[in-house]
Amino acid sequence: MKRSLHAYLLGLGLLLPALAGEARACLNAVELSRKEAVKLINDAETALAAGDAVAALALLDGKLASDEGYEVSNDKLDKRIQRVWAVARLRAGDSADVKAAIAVLREQSSANPKDPWLRVRLAEALSRTKSGGGEARKLLEDL
Repeated sequence: MKRSLHAYLLGLGLLLPALAGEARACLNAVELSRKEAVKLINDAETALAAGDAVAALALLDGKLASDEGYEVSNDKLDKRIQRVWAVARLRAGDSADVKAAIAVLREQSSANPKDPWLRVRLAEALSRTKSGGGEARKLLEDL
């Protein structure tokens, strides 16, 4: 009995640092206040509206792209950030960015199938891939 308790405590001692490291990693996420998130979104949207997707992407990546991710307490703001970031990525990023944008826009479009803005942006993203032209055309025709 003494030996199994010792083995249990030893195992727990080896496991706790790993668990603590995982918990610390979650705490390293960039946490945006509502005010910061709204300003970031507005600045990125302004850059996109001016045709400067590179600036919008640099702004968003500079604040949000990290291994730890970011956190926003408001779900609507988070979805808005994801949308704007997806558009910046599909217009200014590489093929991996376009794929990431498609994933975000497809997910949000599935949740809101009647949202024409999402359908148009998803079609735009799909049109930037070799095999997405047909699906993009279908999305636009259905509007």
